[in-house]
Amino acid sequence: TGASVATADPAAAADPAAGEAAVATPEDREAGKCPDGFIPLAECDVKTTATCVRVGRPIKYVSWFHLQYQCDSIGGYLPEITETTKAPLTLLLQSYVQLYGDTKLYLGATDITADGNWKWLRSGEEALGPADHDDYNMDCSVWRADTQSAIIPVLDLVNCEKNSEETYQIANICFAKAEA
Repeated sequence: TGASVATADPAAAADPAAGEAAVATPEDREAGKCPDGFIPLAECDVKTTATCVRVGRPIKYVSWFHLQYQCDSIGGYLPEITETTKAPLTLLLQSYVQLYGDTKLYLGATDITADGNWKWLRSGEEALGPADHDDYNMDCSVWRADTQSAIIPVLDLVNCEKNSEETYQIANICFAKAEA
């Protein structure tokens, strides 16, 4: 009837002639070496692990600067959204919402050095952000997800120096570059 049957060998379950795609497995990806305390991020369309992730319990009352410092002190950085990291990062944030409730994820993008010129801290690449905003000191980016909008995270701004609000907790997620 066209239904596929799960087997121990995902390649055996895929039938390209029937338009079925092979299921990706960890064995399909060459492992990059992650720093201690980090695990490979399941990036999309990547042959070798390029990004590692460290996930911890959510934190309340923490500033963007503080979490950036925490990530930096363990050899990591705040997450950057790319074509390969967006989907797994979305799933991580949705998991936080399901487990802990309303959550924000501090992202490594800021316009603190030049208003309206949004850059990723680690890569220096251009990042998404409003070209002009009137909010004083709202120079750091965050993904916000709550029990109402958990399916699609919303890009928002925060004051880099101010501790998080009581209603949202902060996802404790750091990225690190995998070594080849």
